[in-house]
Amino acid sequence: MNPRELSCAPARDKAVEGLRHYLESHGLEPGDRLPAERELCEKIGVSRTALRGGIAQLRSRHVLESRPGSGTYVARMRPINVMGRTFDFSEAVRQAGREPSSRVVCAQVVLADEALGERLEVREGTSLFHLRRVRLADAEPLIIDDSYVNRTLCPGVEDHDFSRLALYEVLLSEYAIRVVYSMERVTVGRLTPEEAHLLEAREGQAALVLDGTERSTADDVVEYLHSVTLPGRYRIASVTSL
Repeated sequence: MNPRELSCAPARDKAVEGLRHYLESHGLEPGDRLPAERELCEKIGVSRTALRGGIAQLRSRHVLESRPGSGTYVARMRPINVMGRTFDFSEAVRQAGREPSSRVVCAQVVLADEALGERLEVREGTSLFHLRRVRLADAEPLIIDDSYVNRTLCPGVEDHDFSRLALYEVLLSEYAIRVVYSMERVTVGRLTPEEAHLLEAREGQAALVLDGTERSTADDVVEYLHSVTLPGRYRIASVTSL
């Protein structure tokens, strides 16, 4: 947008363009804090109302983020899961310049009901390993993962510490199971009270819900995965959208 176009643009659009120019010209990076509103208004040449509208628009695009009581910051990079590819959460978080970790909520042996049996292509009553984890980046909760693993392929898998070990690494190193293919479906849902608590978010907030089955090189269904995440913290994309 050239200066003449900018001068004729609606105030909020002018604020958006001014903010983008400020970020670029000052070399601000993810996690950097923006100056106070009064200073930004003077530098960009907009009113405080227009500035707040511009900040709100850039927040919705995940360019900026507001931290209550602290100010406005350049948004941290969001890890990305490309659907259809074997997914490594830790690697995705590291590529976004952040530090991954996991908190185990549940790790137990269960029996497949009819629905789980159908998803995992096993008989009802088959022994499964249920692993529920909150996946974090820089201690911020990003995803709730519920994994149901066909335990007949990996007996004793429940004995590992998945707060520090990656599930797929254990499957490969201990059981020679390599997960190579996934079928996934994403829908939009609302956070339940328990999900909101685990993600430190509001009950009823819009969330992305991913359901997928993961297959091995032997074409066995190794895992059924149910994940819940917030779109502002995490990205899910298809190969064609990259």
